[in-house]
Amino acid sequence: MKKRILLCTALLAMSCIIFSCEKEKGVNDSATESKVIAITETKEVDTTVAKKNVEIKNQIYTDEQISEAEKVASDYYKNFAHKVKDLKFKKIKGKKVIFQIYDETNEATRFIYLKLQNGKWKVVNEGY
Repeated sequence: MKKRILLCTALLAMSCIIFSCEKEKGVNDSATESKVIAITETKEVDTTVAKKNVEIKNQIYTDEQISEAEKVASDYYKNFAHKVKDLKFKKIKGKKVIFQIYDETNEATRFIYLKLQNGKWKVVNEGY
């Protein structure tokens, strides 16, 4: 309720400022008509519940499986043509685990996508 009152007060103040600026600029009231319409929609959301749902939804792999994927990604870059460093977990997207790594040769961040297939992690995509 307090947020709605604060929002309405802010909108009213902005309307007054805009109206007074137009008066100062010498705008002819009879020739110009301005309307300010404010449409607001408020939703109350329990963010702690929302965050937990996202974490549970995205956690389709265990921490141990993600560590195994990280090892496969690290091994992939051992014989890589470019000099790379700082392999980090980025996120899970669908059934793919994504890591990022810094390519010192090209001074850019690369991404490697791994997917669990038949119990083994496979690189399914890699690049900038």
